[in-house]
Amino acid sequence: MIPEHAAVVAAAEAMVDNGWSGSAAEHDAALRALTEAVEALRMRRSRPAGQPTYEESDRTWGEVVIGDEILSEKTGKWYEVIRSVVNERDGTVKVNIKNVPHKPIIRPIGDPVKLKRGVNGDAADLFQLLWSDSYTLGAAAKADTTGVGPMITSEEESDED
Repeated sequence: MIPEHAAVVAAAEAMVDNGWSGSAAEHDAALRALTEAVEALRMRRSRPAGQPTYEESDRTWGEVVIGDEILSEKTGKWYEVIRSVVNERDGTVKVNIKNVPHKPIIRPIGDPVKLKRGVNGDAADLFQLLWSDSYTLGAAAKADTTGVGPMITSEEESDED
């Protein structure tokens, strides 16, 4: 199931579970979520199906995901991304491109890049929209950290240590 279909299903379930029997605010929030999910699905359906990329856009290297195509400033050609890993510690992203997998491109997360968004990139954008502050209506989720152990601090450590 594509992310847009899953979002519609989840919003419809929330509407049925909370919208009919809950408060007026819960009903309005569930209806708003369902409406936004349906609009995202309609937007997805309006695009050509099966094409790997859509339109050129200015993004940052930190937004690049598998399936996107990046523009090389040196060659002026588009290259498909086959791997993208963000390193939060040093603020870089490592990107591998098709036909040159052994030579990664390493760039700062915030640096600009021209790219054509692929299907996975569209999904990433959808999730960003769904979990943005406007979607959650400003609600802040608080994590219960009771019983959570220390985080792994070095590359040598593992969960088994």
